[in-house]
Amino acid sequence: MIPISLAGLAEAAVDLVLPRPCPGCGRPGPWCAGCAGALAGPRRRIRPPEQLSDGGSDGGAEPPIWALAHYRGPVRAAILAGKEKG
Repeated sequence: MIPISLAGLAEAAVDLVLPRPCPGCGRPGPWCAGCAGALAGPRRRIRPPEQLSDGGSDGGAEPPIWALAHYRGPVRAAILAGKEKG
C-alpha cells in the first residue's frame, strides 16, 4: 500500500482545479511538447573557460561537465521557475 499524505492529496486537488503551466512557456500542462523539444538533442561536453578552472588543480583532474541544452529560451525559463517558484 502506498502511503498518501494529506499535503499530497491537497496538491493533486489543486492541480486538477488550477493546473500548473508549462515552466518553459506558460502554456497549460506540466511541460509542453514544444518546450520538450529543447531537450531532445544529444548531450554535449562543456569545457569551462580557463579563468573559471581552479588554478591549484593537478591539470585536468576535474570531472567532465555535460549539458542537455543551452541555458536560454524555455530551458532557462524552466530552471528559473523551479528555483524561484518551486
